Amino acid sequence: MHSHPPRVAVFGGDARYCRNPVPKLKGYPSGKHGGRGRVRSLLRAIRSRAFDVVLVLVRWVGHAEHDAVRAACLAANVPCCAVAGGWSTARRQLARLGLTVTGGTR
Repeated sequence: MHSHPPRVAVFGGDARYCRNPVPKLKGYPSGKHGGRGRVRSLLRAIRSRAFDVVLVLVRWVGHAEHDAVRAACLAANVPCCAVAGGWSTARRQLARLGLTVTGGTR
């Protein structure tokens, strides 16, 4: 897939899983978890191709936000992966992408 770890955005929940800096990983909280302005920031970053892949933690994201992120990814040709489980499922997905994340519950 990638010879180097990809630049990954994780969208959903309160983004506390990204508080400990992990190179190439940036968390964006969902609107209902206080991230209203962060959603717009994520959409701008996707449009500018700042990420190689976007993971959406659908358990903690509203339909409208998920649709907006998915549409931005499609327009920018950036893969968008919906993660239906919780943070442990997202951590496994990140490990497949070559990123190791410890801590966090979501």
